Amino acid sequence: MRRLVQAVMCSIMAAGLLAAQAPERKPPNKGKATSVLHPEMTVAADAGTYDKPMGTLGDKASDTWTATTVGAGVDKKPQDGKIMTVTGEVIDMSCYLQLGKHGEKHVACGKKCLTAGQPVGLLAKDGVVYMLMEEEHDPRRDGQTASFRKAATDHLGHIMEVTGTEATHAGFKAIYVQGFVNKSASLDREIQQAEAHLATLKERYTDVNPDIRSTVAKINLLKTQRDEIAR
Repeated sequence: MRRLVQAVMCSIMAAGLLAAQAPERKPPNKGKATSVLHPEMTVAADAGTYDKPMGTLGDKASDTWTATTVGAGVDKKPQDGKIMTVTGEVIDMSCYLQLGKHGEKHVACGKKCLTAGQPVGLLAKDGVVYMLMEEEHDPRRDGQTASFRKAATDHLGHIMEVTGTEATHAGFKAIYVQGFVNKSASLDREIQQAEAHLATLKERYTDVNPDIRSTVAKINLLKTQRDEIAR
């Protein structure tokens, strides 16, 4: 009986040693997104390549965030960002993430989606998708960056080199691009404010008042600047 117990104990110990020495099997990494959806949906032959992009989007930034973005941050501290340049296909994110559509055959549909306000995206060669947005906070909020959406729509289905500030959170990636602020729209706003101030002054003073004269001169200068931009 004692020999039987000893044999059983030895078998258990041997099994434990073998299990400890066996290599650990790691589960496959299924969460790594490195593939392009429907890779057969390629861009047109003249729409650029990852080695030779068709063009560029975004100005080279000297600072991670512009002044109005810093001012709008919580305690004037925006999220961390990194200036970077990424080459990829400009896509309509709504159709790409829902249907996997992109490339030359999706251009007509994609342009309709972007024109209707769907989010703009950039599809990198490794399958990573970035959302593209205008960087300047106040102009973006006040509708002074419409030229960005127009440029993105014009280049839908093109492979472009995009420069901007990358921001990431919980796996979501975005690139904020600079250089699409409508300067004439900003001047229009200044002119409207100056004209409202002028109307208030005229209720109290005559036209010879120095404040009225300086405000009129300011309005004329702003209008001249706006006209020069429009040329």
